[in-house]
Amino acid sequence: MKKLYVLWLAMGLAHLSAQTDYHFTLNPNIDTTKAVNRLLTAKLESFLSTKNQDLKQNDLWKAADFAEFQFPYRDIYYIEKGWSQKHHYNPTLIAISPAGITDTYILKIAFMETQDEHLSHLRAIYNIVAQVNSKEVTFSRYVNYAIRNWPIRKIGEITYYSSPQRSFSEAEARAQQKFIFFLCDFLGGVEPIPITYYSCTNPSELFNLKGFDYTYEMFFSETGGLAGFNNHLYSGNNSDRYDHEVVHLYLYTYLSTQLNPLLNEGMAMYLGGSSGIDYTTHRTHLAAYLKKHPQVQLKDHLNPYEDFYVNKDTSVPYMIGALLCELALKERGKKFLFDLIRKTDNEDVFSALEMTVENLDQKLKDLLSSKTFPPY
Repeated sequence: MKKLYVLWLAMGLAHLSAQTDYHFTLNPNIDTTKAVNRLLTAKLESFLSTKNQDLKQNDLWKAADFAEFQFPYRDIYYIEKGWSQKHHYNPTLIAISPAGITDTYILKIAFMETQDEHLSHLRAIYNIVAQVNSKEVTFSRYVNYAIRNWPIRKIGEITYYSSPQRSFSEAEARAQQKFIFFLCDFLGGVEPIPITYYSCTNPSELFNLKGFDYTYEMFFSETGGLAGFNNHLYSGNNSDRYDHEVVHLYLYTYLSTQLNPLLNEGMAMYLGGSSGIDYTTHRTHLAAYLKKHPQVQLKDHLNPYEDFYVNKDTSVPYMIGALLCELALKERGKKFLFDLIRKTDNEDVFSALEMTVENLDQKLKDLLSSKTFPPY
C-alpha cells in the first residue's frame, strides 16, 4: 500500500534536533481579552518550546498518552523539521474553539516556513486537545477525541474503531485473522499481538483523525495507511483488512524496530502484498514493465519511499525489497532472511547476499524470470 508518511517506526529517535530559530506567533483574531485564551496561549508556547527535550515525557502533556501512543507529539516534531530535517516550520496558533466537552478546547496550529520576505510555505494545520483545570492545562492527541463516537468491535486480537462513514466488514476482519495466523507461523510460531485498528474511508479522513486539517500527504493517494507505535494501525483504504501494515507491526514486535528500510517494505510486500493486490501479481506487473523498458536500472531505485509505480499500484522500490527477501528465503532460509532484514545498511545486505549494486539488476531479473518462491 502506498505510504502516506515515511514510516515512522523506521525513523530513529535517538538524535533529536535542538530547537533552533524557534518563533511562535498568534493569530491577531484570537480574543486575548479572555483569560482562558491567554492561559491556553501561554501554556502552548511553553510546551512547543520544550517538547524537543524529550518525546517520551512532558509535564504539559497527558500522561496516559505516553502509555498509549509512546511518542504522542512526534507528529509535531516532524512537522516542524520536515521529513528531510532541513527545514524549520514555525507554529502559529490560528484558532481556539470549544470542543463540546466541559473545559476542553481544540487548538488549531499552522506550521509555516518563510521562504523569502513575501512568501510563506504552509506545511500543515494540526489540532491538539487542551483540558483546562483551574490555571493548569493538559494537552493531548486529537485522535481519541476524534473517535469518541466511533463504533468499536473486537475480532481476535484486533480492536477496530470504524469510521461512521463506512460499514464494518466482518468478512474482511475474519480474513485478516486468517492472515495473522499465517504470519505468526511464518515468524516461528509467535503469539498474535494486540492491534488498535483505525478504519477510515480514505487518506483525508485518516489524517483528520490524527489531527490534521491540512498536510500534503492527505492528497498523495486515493488509498493508503501507516503503522504507528504501540501497534496502532491507521487505515485509509476503506477496508478492515490491511495485511501490508500488519506485517510491519509484527516485524517491529518480533524482529526489531531498527530494520533495513528497503527490506522492511520488501517483506511487507512479499508477505502482505500492497494496495489489496498480492505479491505474485505485483511481480508479474514489474516483469512485464521491465521487459518493455529494459533501460530501467533497478539499482537506481533503492529508496523505498520513491514515488515510482508501475500500473499505478506496483511500487518499484517495494518490489526490489520484496525480490531481495524472496531471494534470501529461497537460497538461505528464514533465519538468514530475519538476520538480513536487521542489517540497516544496504551494502551489508548486498554483501550477505553475495551480490553488488552493479550486478543487482541481473540477479533480480533472473529471479523474475522464474516462478515465485512462496513464503510458506
